[in-house]
Amino acid sequence: MRPLTDPMRMNGCAVVVLNPPAGAEAAANEVCGWVASALGGGAARSEVWMTG
Repeated sequence: MRPLTDPMRMNGCAVVVLNPPAGAEAAANEVCGWVASALGGGAARSEVWMTG
């Protein structure tokens, strides 16, 4: 997340997956990392939380 400087641009995004299959955490880390680095700018970061 970064400060909202332009209300016409996204400030962040989220995805919720219920009952993910085995191996989903590794895939999610890869995808989220790519999204943050490719689309998020210099201060962007990604986080994947798994519970259960």
